[in-house]
Amino acid sequence: MDIDAGLLNALIQVESSGNPRAFNPNSQARGLTQITPVAWEDLTMHHPDVYGNLNYEQDIFKPEVAKRAGTDYLNVLQKYLRAYKIPVTMENILAAYNWGVGNLKKQGMEKAPKETRDYIQKIKALMEMNK
Repeated sequence: MDIDAGLLNALIQVESSGNPRAFNPNSQARGLTQITPVAWEDLTMHHPDVYGNLNYEQDIFKPEVAKRAGTDYLNVLQKYLRAYKIPVTMENILAAYNWGVGNLKKQGMEKAPKETRDYIQKIKALMEMNK
């Protein structure tokens, strides 16, 4: 699935309300797309040429880095979904982004928490509204 600007913009609104300095002390997620340190490690592994030369704690607050990281991470999650034989749908990609691909693999979408189901619906509603 292609990650288009509509999806990325909706994700940014839900994740950070468009605040490039957003920080979640619970998950340690940072920036517009709320990339966590674990997600950054995945990005560094899959795209060492891009993320290997950046400093997560500083560079993730740069809007252009956060947008690229969000897009790249959505694409990395698609690879994981394929590897786990989970259908690559927008709902599954967003559930993996919000809840974690491991949780999705172990428990399935049927057991996704309300927070994750609401998250998916918010993003879809924003995308529809901004068409």
